[in-house]
Amino acid sequence: MYAEMALDNNSGRSTMSATPLGSQLRFEVLYQSKKSRARVGRIITAEGREIMTPTFVPVATCASVKALHPQQVHDCGTHLTFCNTYHLMLHPGSETVAKAGGLHRFMNHKGALITDSGGFQVFSLAYGSVHRELTTNGTLLPETVSSPSSDSGDPDEIGNVIKGRRQFQREGERTSMVTLISEDGVQFVSYRDGRRLKLNAELSIEHQKRLGADIIVPFDELPPFHIEQDQLKESVSRTHRWQLRSLKAHLGDPRHQALYGIVHGGLDHQLRSISSSFVLSHPFDGIALGGSLGKTKDD
Repeated sequence: MYAEMALDNNSGRSTMSATPLGSQLRFEVLYQSKKSRARVGRIITAEGREIMTPTFVPVATCASVKALHPQQVHDCGTHLTFCNTYHLMLHPGSETVAKAGGLHRFMNHKGALITDSGGFQVFSLAYGSVHRELTTNGTLLPETVSSPSSDSGDPDEIGNVIKGRRQFQREGERTSMVTLISEDGVQFVSYRDGRRLKLNAELSIEHQKRLGADIIVPFDELPPFHIEQDQLKESVSRTHRWQLRSLKAHLGDPRHQALYGIVHGGLDHQLRSISSSFVLSHPFDGIALGGSLGKTKDD
């Protein structure tokens, strides 16, 4: 988001002129520290919901903050709540949420909502603890099932249930036990019922349009912390291409939603700089920091 700011040196308060034409968000700086770059601000969404910044963002994984009633979430002063596209597309399905009137009505939520792209959970199947669980649990190892010949996403092909561990593999493409990562996107197996599914830039935006959150994000790749430098460069380049595809899909049907660009690059300062320049050079409504920022405070 870009705007001109005028700072009152006496009070530390600042005023915001206007966000760029076509932006889905308005942003105001309410207070600027005289000692640092810290500031207090306010984001106003296209539908008038206010988000104070900085703010604590609770996670409502499956459209529910565990152990809290929606009114309690509101009464806590929550300005923004996070929902997971991956889990919601598996159950109850983004189509079901859309039929219910979108996430705000589905979960009876008054405040602003943000959804992720589904990429984090999908790539955790390939690299993280979920991958280790699926590939070492004895109940999943005895039998390997061959994958269907087509990855068109045809409904006739969904329903091939996993009987053991499954390998999707093609020449020249990186694979794992349960996912295929290619230029097009990712194939994976549902943890709920073993269905063979696909997620890419266009499909991620499609699911997020159905969910209807105020802020959405492009499909991106989340590489592991220990990735090699050449692989990290490849991942950042691929994520940039996926973000452009996501942006194109979003601009074709923007609705009331704002799309944030995501800066990647791991711990590599040069790659982070390149990724920042990439995001700033395209009409995203905001900037998010993605990928690994290290394991320690020093990192």
